[in-house]
Amino acid sequence: MRKLNFEKFGITDRQLRKIKLVLAFDLGHGESMVSYMRTDGRGKPLIAKVDSNDSDKLITGLFKVNRDNAGWAISRIGPMLSSFNEVHIGFKSTPEALNQGETEPGSARTKKELIQAYVKEVLKAVKLYNEGLESDEDSTVLFVGCPSSRLWKNQEKAYADILKKESPYPVVIMPESRAALFKVIFDHRLLNASNILQNGIIVFDFGSSTADWTYMYKNLSKGKMDLDEDSVNLGGSMVEEQMLEAGIERLIRQAKKEREHKIRGIVEAMRRIPALAGLSEEELWSQAASSHGGEEDDWKPRDEQETLLALRTVKENYFFADGELEQEYAYRMADNRVHRFKINREFMEAKENGVIHQKFTYATRDGIWEKSWYDACRQLFMDVKSRMEEKTRQYSSIVLTGGASRMGFVRELCREVFGDKVEIVADPNPSTCVARGMAYAGVMDIKARLALPEVMEKVTDKIEKGENGRTLLMDCAEIASNDLKETLYDKVIWPGIQSWKGLEGVHTPRELCGTCRDTLKALQQQDSYQETVRRSIQDGILKKRDEIIGMINETYKEIYQREIPANYRINLDDDKLKNIAGGVVEYTFGDAFEQIIKGALSFWGSATGYLNTLDNQMDKAERTKRADRIVRENRKPKLEGFCGSYLRSLIGRLFEQDGTKENLKNCIREAVETMLDDLSAYFA
Repeated sequence: MRKLNFEKFGITDRQLRKIKLVLAFDLGHGESMVSYMRTDGRGKPLIAKVDSNDSDKLITGLFKVNRDNAGWAISRIGPMLSSFNEVHIGFKSTPEALNQGETEPGSARTKKELIQAYVKEVLKAVKLYNEGLESDEDSTVLFVGCPSSRLWKNQEKAYADILKKESPYPVVIMPESRAALFKVIFDHRLLNASNILQNGIIVFDFGSSTADWTYMYKNLSKGKMDLDEDSVNLGGSMVEEQMLEAGIERLIRQAKKEREHKIRGIVEAMRRIPALAGLSEEELWSQAASSHGGEEDDWKPRDEQETLLALRTVKENYFFADGELEQEYAYRMADNRVHRFKINREFMEAKENGVIHQKFTYATRDGIWEKSWYDACRQLFMDVKSRMEEKTRQYSSIVLTGGASRMGFVRELCREVFGDKVEIVADPNPSTCVARGMAYAGVMDIKARLALPEVMEKVTDKIEKGENGRTLLMDCAEIASNDLKETLYDKVIWPGIQSWKGLEGVHTPRELCGTCRDTLKALQQQDSYQETVRRSIQDGILKKRDEIIGMINETYKEIYQREIPANYRINLDDDKLKNIAGGVVEYTFGDAFEQIIKGALSFWGSATGYLNTLDNQMDKAERTKRADRIVRENRKPKLEGFCGSYLRSLIGRLFEQDGTKENLKNCIREAVETMLDDLSAYFA
């Protein structure tokens, strides 16, 4: 996960170090399940039991028992529904709506009250029915899924605060499609691609309330990473709502036909009554319709939420049925009459009035749209494809997961939009995808977070102390000074000597030192030279990249039991590296020029040679002789060495400043955070 902010949810590193178990709660609008994984690296994410019948999945519904027990109870769909006087299936909502007191449809209860009660009861069941889970309050953290939209990301903290009221554990919110992506990474055998992240992948998670998607691309050798995600209000629950609407419409059409047939019979009988012979056809029809009674004004079920909950089971059968499907469904209306209608493929898929082709209204960021589920699904695929093309993103695989992905037309539409060159895979276990992926991702988040201080401790030790007093920064200073010494000689020393050589009259070497200082000062004002110095500092640190990776790898092996891949390219921020030692561009040489000039002009080519004073008077002939000797005896390498020695001492002093050390630590810290995050995904 990309640098998950645990502090945002009020969780400190001290708390994280105690965590031994991650619970991942896929609190879906349609169904819920809980997965768990230990942080010690043993085993895989497992689905928890949620009731005494060893069930691992709940159809999201919170029921209040209609007998002696006034508390909450959770049940699966079945005959037990009749023993409850409340059925709640629509309580998952945005934190903003929850906090504003939005009520459950057809109920006086608030959605916030219901979702908190549901979380409390499910976590209680997990603790009760999973022997040996050891979900102690101070050693467990709860991850809860949410849609991947920007709207939800802005409310993650508020959502966590709502759930924390009834959770014995700290709560962290994670986007559902991101969790699904990590499950795909964990179970990469789904795909034929040898490196699914390096080739780019899109995961679509079709849930009951939203359709989420996540894109990820990571190339270790190039040090590149790209991530995007979002969601739309296109949930699978809309399908059963449309199923109910379609059934009611058929009932109304049938009832109207039956009523019309009866009225027609009454009109025929009325025509034979002499007293009514003078009435027109319209008058006869009006009287007959009045005597028969008006049209029914309420064809809805007595308990709409209970009906929708039961229809969800019928929808599941449609999901799983590859061949013919025909199932009769009945619901009781307000007047206790029972309405029956058949659900088959024609009912679900007919082009004219099939459920998936019926238009409905739903809210989008672009306003209110009116589309069918089928067309909205196609629109989602087209929008994501356009977003990929707009940003020139590469991808070779698409995974479809979530309960609604089991509808065959979803795969067909995906193939239609993305074409045959992309590998499209339907997750064989879409219901468990988010829960298992969230558990794995949560463990990786915690490991990466806890690895950071251990890695940085080793890095800090190398920066502060080093081996035998040789610190990392001193090594970097030496590399930088070696890079700069030629520039200093060519841009300052040699031009100064040439200028001094060409002067008329008698002059001392001390004047040459002054000229070099003036040249250096002017040079330091030039942007190009400032960039040269900063680039040398940057290169000096980058050339220690392997050593930095080695320090990280040592700790990484201890935590993950794996080696950092040899082709991993650690990303150290170029601009921050160039400005690591703020005052390095304006360096002054003190008496360094005097020493270098002595070495340049002496007979022996050293600062302690024949020339013992910088105040010796020299005419033009003597100055020419001294300058020409530098070329004739090829003293440039030795003079560059003098420049390097002084630069090394100067940059070393700058690098020993606390501010420079902290700048480097922060720069490395950012790179290590990214590295731990990148590699966590690769080591699924």
